[in-house]
Amino acid sequence: MSRRAAVAAALAAAILAPAAPAPAQERAAVDPRIAAVIRSLETELRERHSARALRLARQGIENLLASGPATADGPAIARLLYYQAVAAADRGLADTAAWSWSLALSLDPELAGENLGRWGAAGTFLAARPARPPVRDGDVVPEGEQDRPGRFNLFTAPAGVTTRLPEENDTPPPPYPPALRGSGLGGTVLLQVRIDRRGGPNEPVVLESPHPILSLAAAEAVSAWRYRPAAVDGDTVGVYYTVRIDFRAE
Repeated sequence: MSRRAAVAAALAAAILAPAAPAPAQERAAVDPRIAAVIRSLETELRERHSARALRLARQGIENLLASGPATADGPAIARLLYYQAVAAADRGLADTAAWSWSLALSLDPELAGENLGRWGAAGTFLAARPARPPVRDGDVVPEGEQDRPGRFNLFTAPAGVTTRLPEENDTPPPPYPPALRGSGLGGTVLLQVRIDRRGGPNEPVVLESPHPILSLAAAEAVSAWRYRPAAVDGDTVGVYYTVRIDFRAE
Protein backbone atom coordinates (compact mmCIF):
# COMPACT_ATOMS: atom_id res chain seq x y z
CA MET A 1 0.00 0.00 0.00
CA SER A 2 1.34 3.45 -0.92
CA ARG A 3 1.85 6.12 1.72
CA ARG A 4 -1.00 8.18 0.28
CA ALA A 5 -3.31 5.18 0.36
CA ALA A 6 -2.26 4.43 3.95
CA VAL A 7 -3.07 7.96 5.06
CA ALA A 8 -6.43 7.87 3.31
CA ALA A 9 -7.22 4.54 4.94
CA ALA A 10 -6.24 5.88 8.36
CA LEU A 11 -8.45 8.93 7.93
CA ALA A 12 -11.38 6.82 6.75
CA ALA A 13 -10.95 4.50 9.71
CA ALA A 14 -10.83 7.45 12.07
CA ILE A 15 -14.02 8.95 10.67
CA LEU A 16 -15.91 5.66 10.71
CA ALA A 17 -14.65 4.50 14.09
CA PRO A 18 -17.19 4.57 16.92
CA ALA A 19 -16.80 7.57 19.16
CA ALA A 20 -15.11 7.04 22.53
CA PRO A 21 -15.16 9.37 25.52
CA ALA A 22 -12.94 12.31 24.63
CA PRO A 23 -9.95 13.07 26.88
CA ALA A 24 -9.47 16.55 28.26
CA GLN A 25 -7.35 17.82 25.38
CA GLU A 26 -10.13 17.20 22.85
CA ARG A 27 -13.18 18.38 24.77
CA ALA A 28 -13.69 21.06 22.10
CA ALA A 29 -14.29 18.47 19.37
CA VAL A 30 -17.95 17.77 20.03
CA ASP A 31 -18.64 16.08 16.70
CA PRO A 32 -17.58 12.41 16.85
CA ARG A 33 -16.05 12.50 13.36
CA ILE A 34 -13.73 15.35 14.27
CA ALA A 35 -12.97 13.77 17.64
CA ALA A 36 -11.95 10.54 15.88
CA VAL A 37 -9.56 12.36 13.57
CA ILE A 38 -8.09 14.26 16.52
CA ARG A 39 -7.50 11.01 18.41
CA SER A 40 -5.66 9.61 15.40
CA LEU A 41 -3.53 12.74 15.13
CA GLU A 42 -2.66 12.62 18.82
CA THR A 43 -1.57 8.99 18.43
CA GLU A 44 0.54 9.66 15.34
CA LEU A 45 2.33 12.57 17.01
CA ARG A 46 2.93 10.69 20.26
CA GLU A 47 4.53 7.93 18.19
CA ARG A 48 6.66 10.54 16.37
CA HIS A 49 5.04 9.91 12.99
CA SER A 50 4.97 13.61 12.17
CA ALA A 51 5.01 13.21 8.39
CA ARG A 52 1.96 10.97 8.53
CA ALA A 53 0.29 13.28 11.07
CA LEU A 54 0.85 16.26 8.80
CA ARG A 55 -0.82 14.52 5.87
CA LEU A 56 -3.67 13.36 8.10
CA ALA A 57 -4.23 16.88 9.45
CA ARG A 58 -4.10 18.37 5.97
CA GLN A 59 -6.63 15.88 4.65
CA GLY A 60 -8.83 16.38 7.71
CA ILE A 61 -8.95 20.14 7.12
CA GLU A 62 -9.71 19.67 3.43
CA ASN A 63 -12.49 17.22 4.26
CA LEU A 64 -13.92 19.62 6.83
CA LEU A 65 -14.21 22.36 4.20
CA ALA A 66 -15.66 19.94 1.66
CA SER A 67 -18.16 17.99 3.75
CA GLY A 68 -18.29 19.38 7.25
CA PRO A 69 -19.77 18.84 9.71
CA ALA A 70 -21.25 22.31 9.32
CA THR A 71 -21.69 22.35 13.10
CA ALA A 72 -17.92 22.35 13.67
CA ASP A 73 -17.05 25.10 16.12
CA GLY A 74 -13.94 27.24 16.49
CA PRO A 75 -12.25 25.10 19.18
CA ALA A 76 -12.71 21.92 17.13
CA ILE A 77 -11.19 23.49 14.02
CA ALA A 78 -8.46 25.04 16.15
CA ARG A 79 -7.53 21.59 17.46
CA LEU A 80 -6.95 20.29 13.94
CA LEU A 81 -4.84 23.35 13.16
CA TYR A 82 -2.89 22.90 16.38
CA TYR A 83 -1.89 19.36 15.48
CA GLN A 84 -1.03 20.49 11.97
CA ALA A 85 1.24 23.12 13.53
CA VAL A 86 2.98 20.56 15.76
CA ALA A 87 3.53 18.18 12.85
CA ALA A 88 4.77 20.94 10.55
CA ALA A 89 7.17 22.27 13.20
CA ASP A 90 8.53 18.77 13.75
CA ARG A 91 9.15 18.49 10.00
CA GLY A 92 10.95 21.84 9.90
CA LEU A 93 8.15 23.58 7.98
CA ALA A 94 8.35 26.81 9.94
CA ASP A 95 5.97 28.91 7.82
CA THR A 96 3.21 26.28 7.86
CA ALA A 97 3.65 25.70 11.58
CA ALA A 98 3.59 29.40 12.49
CA TRP A 99 0.55 30.11 10.29
CA SER A 100 -1.44 27.14 11.62
CA TRP A 101 -0.58 27.95 15.25
CA SER A 102 -1.51 31.64 14.94
CA LEU A 103 -4.85 30.78 13.35
CA ALA A 104 -5.52 28.06 15.93
CA LEU A 105 -4.92 30.50 18.80
CA SER A 106 -7.20 33.02 17.12
CA LEU A 107 -10.04 30.48 16.90
CA ASP A 108 -9.49 29.12 20.42
CA PRO A 109 -7.43 31.28 22.81
CA GLU A 110 -7.55 28.50 25.41
CA LEU A 111 -4.96 26.60 23.36
CA ALA A 112 -2.42 28.99 24.88
CA GLY A 113 -2.65 26.82 28.00
CA GLU A 114 -1.55 23.64 26.20
CA ASN A 115 1.44 21.70 27.52
CA LEU A 116 3.66 22.33 24.50
CA GLY A 117 6.68 20.85 26.23
CA ARG A 118 5.51 17.33 25.41
CA TRP A 119 6.28 17.95 21.73
CA GLY A 120 9.97 18.66 22.26
CA ALA A 121 11.57 21.06 19.78
CA ALA A 122 8.28 21.46 17.91
CA GLY A 123 6.60 22.59 21.12
CA THR A 124 9.46 24.99 21.85
CA PHE A 125 8.97 26.52 18.40
CA LEU A 126 5.26 27.10 19.06
CA ALA A 127 5.77 28.34 22.61
CA ALA A 128 8.00 31.10 21.24
CA ARG A 129 5.01 32.36 19.22
CA PRO A 130 2.28 33.39 21.68
CA ALA A 131 -1.13 34.62 20.59
CA ARG A 132 -0.95 38.00 18.88
CA PRO A 133 -3.61 40.58 19.75
CA PRO A 134 -4.98 42.69 16.90
CA VAL A 135 -2.99 45.85 16.24
CA ARG A 136 -3.54 48.98 14.15
CA ASP A 137 -3.63 48.42 10.41
CA GLY A 138 -0.59 50.05 8.87
CA ASP A 139 1.72 49.39 11.83
CA VAL A 140 5.17 48.69 10.41
CA VAL A 141 7.00 45.61 11.66
CA PRO A 142 10.68 46.28 12.41
CA GLU A 143 12.78 43.80 10.45
CA GLY A 144 16.55 43.47 10.24
CA GLU A 145 18.40 46.59 9.26
CA GLN A 146 15.15 48.52 8.88
CA ASP A 147 14.37 48.51 12.59
CA ARG A 148 12.81 51.79 13.60
CA PRO A 149 12.58 53.15 17.13
CA GLY A 150 9.03 53.01 18.47
CA ARG A 151 5.94 52.27 16.41
CA PHE A 152 5.64 53.60 12.87
CA ASN A 153 2.33 53.60 11.02
CA LEU A 154 1.91 54.01 7.27
CA PHE A 155 -1.33 55.97 7.73
CA THR A 156 0.23 58.53 10.08
CA ALA A 157 3.62 58.98 8.45
CA PRO A 158 5.16 62.43 9.04
CA ALA A 159 5.35 64.96 6.24
CA GLY A 160 8.10 64.24 3.76
CA VAL A 161 8.01 60.46 4.24
CA THR A 162 6.83 58.52 1.19
CA THR A 163 4.82 55.38 1.97
CA ARG A 164 3.14 52.66 -0.03
CA LEU A 165 0.49 50.29 1.29
CA PRO A 166 0.56 46.60 0.27
CA GLU A 167 -0.87 46.09 -3.21
CA GLU A 168 -2.69 42.98 -4.39
CA ASN A 169 -0.61 40.89 -6.74
CA ASP A 170 -1.97 37.34 -6.66
CA THR A 171 -5.07 37.23 -4.45
CA PRO A 172 -7.76 34.96 -5.95
CA PRO A 173 -10.96 34.89 -3.85
CA PRO A 174 -11.76 31.58 -2.15
CA PRO A 175 -14.73 29.47 -3.21
CA TYR A 176 -17.67 29.11 -0.87
CA PRO A 177 -16.97 26.00 1.25
CA PRO A 178 -19.13 23.09 0.07
CA ALA A 179 -19.63 22.03 3.70
CA LEU A 180 -21.92 25.03 4.25
CA ARG A 181 -23.96 24.84 1.05
CA GLY A 182 -27.64 25.01 1.83
CA SER A 183 -27.02 26.47 5.28
CA GLY A 184 -27.83 30.04 4.25
CA LEU A 185 -24.63 31.20 5.93
CA GLY A 186 -22.68 33.98 4.31
CA GLY A 187 -21.04 37.25 5.19
CA THR A 188 -17.69 38.88 5.69
CA VAL A 189 -14.50 37.51 7.19
CA LEU A 190 -11.96 40.08 8.34
CA LEU A 191 -8.50 38.59 8.72
CA GLN A 192 -5.56 40.64 9.94
CA VAL A 193 -2.16 39.43 8.76
CA ARG A 194 1.41 40.61 8.74
CA ILE A 195 2.51 41.09 5.16
CA ASP A 196 6.26 40.67 5.17
CA ARG A 197 8.90 42.37 3.04
CA ARG A 198 8.56 39.67 0.39
CA GLY A 199 4.80 40.20 0.12
CA GLY A 200 3.78 37.02 1.93
CA PRO A 201 1.07 36.91 4.64
CA ASN A 202 1.87 35.74 8.19
CA GLU A 203 0.34 35.62 11.70
CA PRO A 204 -3.39 35.44 10.83
CA VAL A 205 -5.87 36.76 13.39
CA VAL A 206 -9.61 36.50 12.77
CA LEU A 207 -11.21 39.85 13.59
CA GLU A 208 -14.74 39.10 12.39
CA SER A 209 -16.48 36.07 10.94
CA PRO A 210 -20.01 34.68 10.67
CA HIS A 211 -18.84 31.05 11.03
CA PRO A 212 -15.57 29.27 11.88
CA ILE A 213 -15.64 27.22 8.66
CA LEU A 214 -15.78 30.49 6.72
CA SER A 215 -12.82 31.68 8.82
CA LEU A 216 -10.92 28.56 7.83
CA ALA A 217 -11.83 28.90 4.15
CA ALA A 218 -10.71 32.53 4.15
CA ALA A 219 -7.43 31.72 5.90
CA GLU A 220 -6.71 28.83 3.53
CA ALA A 221 -7.00 31.23 0.59
CA VAL A 222 -5.05 34.09 2.16
CA SER A 223 -2.16 31.81 3.12
CA ALA A 224 -1.36 31.47 -0.59
CA TRP A 225 -1.88 35.14 -1.48
CA ARG A 226 0.98 37.38 -2.56
CA TYR A 227 1.27 41.16 -2.44
CA ARG A 228 3.53 43.86 -3.64
CA PRO A 229 4.96 44.69 -0.20
CA ALA A 230 4.54 47.96 1.65
CA ALA A 231 7.34 50.48 1.49
CA VAL A 232 8.69 53.49 3.36
CA ASP A 233 10.89 55.90 1.36
CA GLY A 234 11.39 53.18 -1.23
CA ASP A 235 12.44 50.45 1.23
CA THR A 236 10.11 47.46 1.57
CA VAL A 237 8.77 46.84 5.07
CA GLY A 238 6.57 44.35 6.86
CA VAL A 239 3.20 45.74 7.87
CA TYR A 240 0.00 44.63 9.58
CA TYR A 241 -2.96 44.73 7.26
CA THR A 242 -6.58 43.56 7.32
CA VAL A 243 -8.01 41.71 4.36
CA ARG A 244 -11.74 41.39 3.72
CA ILE A 245 -13.30 38.31 2.16
CA ASP A 246 -17.03 38.25 1.36
CA PHE A 247 -18.84 34.94 1.09
CA ARG A 248 -22.24 34.76 -0.57
CA ALA A 249 -24.40 31.93 0.75
CA GLU A 250 -25.03 29.08 -1.68
